Amino acid sequence: MSVTRITLLSIVWIAADVLPCAGKVIYVDHSASGADDGTSWADAFIDLRRALALAILGDRVWVADGAYTASEGGDRFAAFTLPSGVEVYGGFSGNEDKIKDRNWRLHRSVLSGDMGAAGRHRDNAFHVVEAVDVGQPSCLDGFTIVRAHNNCACPNNRGGGLYVLRGQLTVANCEFQKNRAGGGGAMWIEGSMVTVENCLLRNNRNRAVTTDSSVVAFNHCTFQRNPCKADGGAIGAYVRSRIIATDCVFVDNKAAYDGGAYWGTGEGVFIDCVFARNWSNSYGGGVYQFGGPLTVAGCTFTGNYARNGAAGLAGVHETVVSNCALWGNTGRGGDREQQQLWIDENLDINYCVVEGWSGRGGGEGNFDADPKWIDAGGGNLRIAGDSPCVDAGDDDAVTQSVDLDGNPRILGGRVDIGAYENVCREVLDLSAAVVEDDAEGHSGDGDGVCEESEDCIVTATVAVDPATMPAGSTVRVTFTPVDEDGHPDADPCCADHTCGPGARCPAVRKARIDSAGQGTASATLRACSGGRTQVCIEGCGESLCREVECP
Repeated sequence: MSVTRITLLSIVWIAADVLPCAGKVIYVDHSASGADDGTSWADAFIDLRRALALAILGDRVWVADGAYTASEGGDRFAAFTLPSGVEVYGGFSGNEDKIKDRNWRLHRSVLSGDMGAAGRHRDNAFHVVEAVDVGQPSCLDGFTIVRAHNNCACPNNRGGGLYVLRGQLTVANCEFQKNRAGGGGAMWIEGSMVTVENCLLRNNRNRAVTTDSSVVAFNHCTFQRNPCKADGGAIGAYVRSRIIATDCVFVDNKAAYDGGAYWGTGEGVFIDCVFARNWSNSYGGGVYQFGGPLTVAGCTFTGNYARNGAAGLAGVHETVVSNCALWGNTGRGGDREQQQLWIDENLDINYCVVEGWSGRGGGEGNFDADPKWIDAGGGNLRIAGDSPCVDAGDDDAVTQSVDLDGNPRILGGRVDIGAYENVCREVLDLSAAVVEDDAEGHSGDGDGVCEESEDCIVTATVAVDPATMPAGSTVRVTFTPVDEDGHPDADPCCADHTCGPGARCPAVRKARIDSAGQGTASATLRACSGGRTQVCIEGCGESLCREVECP
């Protein structure tokens, strides 16, 4: 399994890393009022298409926030065409001189197919972005791509938000939402090598991504609420395609046939991924590999539904499953075990927790026990400190250095089962204090002491061993209002998110660890007027909890 993964990733990453020498920067800002020649922010092109038409090998195109359409005249065939060997970046406010200074989440560069009547999808662009015959590696980074509607007659109905044909492309830090097509509402990738990094694909119709004869790596991506009238709600991989998904989340995707989240006929590799609440009208609520080998390691499957069974995953041919948790997946066919996964002579499963496990699937280290997720109903599939999944996996099946949270993949004696490592034993100390909130706009007298009716902050300080939890690791800290007896005492409005300022609601914050092995997390208490707050390391029990009191 490890050799296969390294080979596939090498193909993609070598292609993505061999970028051309840096050329000039071409600036685009739809609100610019200067010379319109792209030489600076002041003189930026207002039309992104002009910048792309002039860009040559090695150039970079910087795009300021705002909405851009490929046609003002309603030409549905018009699209933003990516040149070969050019890097196109969005997310600028319009005054940066370095890429690292942009904030693509705050300053959204929107590429929209909504070129006709506003809100009417049937007159929208067929494709928003096209990358055809891109012989040199190019990239698209920091954009929100929306509202393509490719309702052409088949086979021209392929792809909506992004259409890639015979290309080498990296797509990073992008969001694809509300795109439609006959297949691949967000992306159609054919005869290409593509890396998709840190992207959100949500509410795209007729499958988020369709691949055909391509090698595609998905890293740190989220696929949410993508429906398909055929197979594979999030991804459909056809004709010798190779899919490698690492640290990805698939949730609430839906397929009318097989593979609620994924359906493939080539080769599928899934590492440290979560599949939750995906739905299939046949087999494989999470994953269905119809042809070719399937490798799944360090993944979590729960809440998936498949009408005919194997609601977690199903592989018809060679299927290798390691260090995975399959629990709470349901369907109409088979017993509890058969509702989790497809069991036949092609299955090689080891060191997994499987609901209803009977042993008939063979392998080593498999068992049936509640994995003790912290809050499965709320979508928190991290394991508690007393979970049987802790240290129950196989280190030889690990191919990644970090888990889905970005923490070391192996902590303690052995790797944990599922997509997350438990950090409880790595925490050496926890302290908590209440101090005055001195941020602008908050009430207080500036003396740093939390007093009645002032806005205050509960701050938690976490200490870990930096040898096992290096800088950049995170520890999740919970802040829970409690009564005098230590019972949860949140305001009723917290449950339906209707509270105003001053409400006592629970919160979860991340403490990011520094090089000295310490990190802080905090929650604000507005108009502090008494009451206790329990501060805990999430899922670690009372020994890693502290209580503080507001005056």
